[in-house]
Amino acid sequence: MLSRLLILGEVQRAPGRDIEAIASAVGLHVNTARDHLATLEDEGLVFRTPIATGRRGRPPVVYRPVTDVEQNPAARQYLALARRESRALHHLAPETDRSATLGDDAARQLDAVETHLADAGLDPVVAAGGSGDDGVTIALSPCHYGAAIDADIDTVCAVHERLIRTTLEQTPGPMRLEGIEPFVEPGVCRLRLRIERPAARA
Repeated sequence: MLSRLLILGEVQRAPGRDIEAIASAVGLHVNTARDHLATLEDEGLVFRTPIATGRRGRPPVVYRPVTDVEQNPAARQYLALARRESRALHHLAPETDRSATLGDDAARQLDAVETHLADAGLDPVVAAGGSGDDGVTIALSPCHYGAAIDADIDTVCAVHERLIRTTLEQTPGPMRLEGIEPFVEPGVCRLRLRIERPAARA
């Protein structure tokens, strides 16, 4: 699982490389990297594009991170499913609907982030401010990488940060990621989100 995360980090860091370059960067055999990339495609996190060479035969492909759901059918299906699940949850448990506090668009973004984090195997606990507070924090636990990432913590956190930013961008609204605070408690990380309100006219 850590190897797959590191591969995703390489695709995010330097989009447009072929499988040999990605495998070399993370120190994996090409076949192992290919399996991980196929899984990342199925999860809607990366997509591949062929490179025209002007030669006969199958063109080589390069890999890029999904930043728009139209780039990967799995990403498009995942987003649609996440939205349906959020609507169903709010119907069954109205207290989970934060639109009255955050506004409709920001609440939809927060729902998307919560769904992404839960699907990643984390247990997001949201603390949203009151009507006059535009800050939102999410405590995450357990971190699956805590015992294994001492040398790669910056990479792992950067991958999660980019994924959360992309999730927010795929659901238009005013909420932005301020940052990730790793291991504020043993096995617990914290996300800080903020709603960007339009500047008041003078």
